[in-house]
Amino acid sequence: MVSTLNQPQNCPTIGVHLLMDMLPDLRRGEALVIGEGIVMPMRVIITLPNDTPRSADMQFYKYWNDGIKDLDVKSIIDRWWKQAKAID
Repeated sequence: MVSTLNQPQNCPTIGVHLLMDMLPDLRRGEALVIGEGIVMPMRVIITLPNDTPRSADMQFYKYWNDGIKDLDVKSIIDRWWKQAKAID
């Protein structure tokens, strides 16, 4: 029997690191299937539905550069600290 007393309890295995290293390489529509019911991790391609959703990736770079003109950061922080909802 192998003792695990000297090993950190929350130390991820090398296999997890290998899976994490694969994430940036996934293309659109690809996924890693892992879990308790999966014998071996699989890289799969998910078929798009015939009626595709009317959505697209957000253009974060555009909004990051342009900013939000009427953003009241002070009131957002005040509501956040008070745990109050926004008044529309």
